[in-house]
Amino acid sequence: MPNPSTESRSVAVIGSICLDVTHYLDAPSTALDEGPVVNTVRTIGGKGYNQAIAVGCAGAQAVLLAGLGGDGLGQDLRIGSEASVVTVHHVADRAATDICSIMVAQSGERQIYPTWDASSAIGPGWMSEKLAKLQRNANNPYRIYDFSQVLLSFTIAPGAIIEAAEFANDHKIPLTVNAAPTTMINPDVVARAQTVIGRSDELAGLSRRRG
Repeated sequence: MPNPSTESRSVAVIGSICLDVTHYLDAPSTALDEGPVVNTVRTIGGKGYNQAIAVGCAGAQAVLLAGLGGDGLGQDLRIGSEASVVTVHHVADRAATDICSIMVAQSGERQIYPTWDASSAIGPGWMSEKLAKLQRNANNPYRIYDFSQVLLSFTIAPGAIIEAAEFANDHKIPLTVNAAPTTMINPDVVARAQTVIGRSDELAGLSRRRG
């Protein structure tokens, strides 16, 4: 049983995990549909997974709550991600694991085509229940995690994102929001965050929405 006095604090990362299939094309961006593939790279990706890795590199313990399909690919991603010191929760048995196809042109411009089966399969109440079970508190001091921050991006089921934000606010845990992807941002969730991060174009788009 873990000792609460020695257990390090953790970051709950809410976001997607997927297989990134990146095709590098020997063609300009105007000819992406015809360009020959020079090289193809397959890696574990997704905004949630990438942020969890960054949290680990910063010296904190990352706990990723994401959607994984119940297929063989989902099991492979779970094993691969946990080897990177990222703990992943949730398997959607009837959903396919997400795949992100990325086309990189000769110029460096990209076109990204994600699927969203497993990420959208997280049902109502799951995120709230899981976070409550994982979080250490006065009544349950021997739970493993003492979340010092909740970090989320808008790449999973909208209801799960709202539940994560509510959990952070209810437990007075600082909430950091990654303002991406811009087309899926929930302004109400952003308004609850203590910190908002993102690329300059993402933050500019968020400012325009607020205006």
